[in-house]
Amino acid sequence: MKKKLMDLLAKKNERKAAINTQAQASSDVAELRNLNAELDGLNVEIRSLEEMIAALPDEEEKPNERTAAVNGQIPGVVVASAKGQEQRKAADEIETRIEAVATDLRSGKEVAISADIQEYLEKRAVTTANIMLENKYKREVAENFNEVAQTIDLVDAFPLDGGSAYDVSFQITDGDADYAVEGETYTNDEGTFGTASTGRAKITNSAIVNEEVVELPNADYLTRIVNSVRKSIRKKASNQIIAGLGGTNQLKGIYNAPAILIPDTYKVEVSEINGETLRKIVFAYGGDEDIESPATLFLSKLDLAAFAAVKATDGRPYYSITYNGANGTIEEVGGGLRVPYSINSACNALSNVATVVGTKTMVYGSPTNYELPLFSPLTIKRSDERYIDQGKIGFFGKTIAGGIVNKYKGFIPIVKIAAV
Repeated sequence: MKKKLMDLLAKKNERKAAINTQAQASSDVAELRNLNAELDGLNVEIRSLEEMIAALPDEEEKPNERTAAVNGQIPGVVVASAKGQEQRKAADEIETRIEAVATDLRSGKEVAISADIQEYLEKRAVTTANIMLENKYKREVAENFNEVAQTIDLVDAFPLDGGSAYDVSFQITDGDADYAVEGETYTNDEGTFGTASTGRAKITNSAIVNEEVVELPNADYLTRIVNSVRKSIRKKASNQIIAGLGGTNQLKGIYNAPAILIPDTYKVEVSEINGETLRKIVFAYGGDEDIESPATLFLSKLDLAAFAAVKATDGRPYYSITYNGANGTIEEVGGGLRVPYSINSACNALSNVATVVGTKTMVYGSPTNYELPLFSPLTIKRSDERYIDQGKIGFFGKTIAGGIVNKYKGFIPIVKIAAV
């Protein structure tokens, strides 16, 4: 069975290669759309075959399916097939919704892009081989380097459709018990609590594209438009989680959290990144009775390079840096502290000579101590009038969000001081 499936998979891949070759040589838009539709179907079939093949043992190790059935076991190929059918059904459902959303967007309506459609389109942009346009356009879109900080995916973001403000309550201190003389009044120290709130911030951007994009199949069309607008909005929001000023129509970032949440005295003061820096940060964070499990250090790429440049007395690196794009870990060599980090370009660089004394730089804390309520979904509307004489189409997107630290001393800023 496994060999038969592998043979079928090979034939599907051969047809896929033939379609790509045929598309490269074609300049007929209708033919290209048909080829793209066939390619989408092939990709679904190929994924299903790959799942079934992966679930099967090698032929020589294949169990007796009759015996397995007698013992009440379900052969792997049946399980894989059922799973594949469920996945295809879910994909069909979301693609049907994409067709409807794209049709409305083409017609000029303002459309809301739900979170599951955004996720589907983002993955599709990665797996799609090319965009089939006329020959005068480059067939593949060369992606730029990532400009969206990972921060927005780490904090506690959640939908709060229609909201106009968002309040958080938090505990500052526990009560302190004390001795009391028998028969007299009990100690009464209830501890202290606080509240903070965030307003609404409207974040917008537009995507201006060549009018030929309209000729793309609906899924490709929506993918390019949504991802272009979505990335720019996420980029802004992710940076503002750190540095947002919190004024009218602005997110309130960690740097500017209310003093009732992050007191002015709650900070780590350092003049440079050296072998003591990580320890100072970790042991300054949290309460007096415990050491918090490793939180996340938000920092600029320049400061990450400064950690990597620190040397031990024998000339070897003091810190071991692992990385996976925007995140990784900083670890003291020899089995010392190990802290996760996340790069955010909104963080001022402590190691930059231009950064003045008193500036907040890195930030350390648990990402979920920041809440990002989304008061509206991402919506996009098409407009032809403004760019019609340029052969272009404009798409205008917006979302409304809030942002607030939700825990007392939830983050500790690292402040630059003068060198001793």
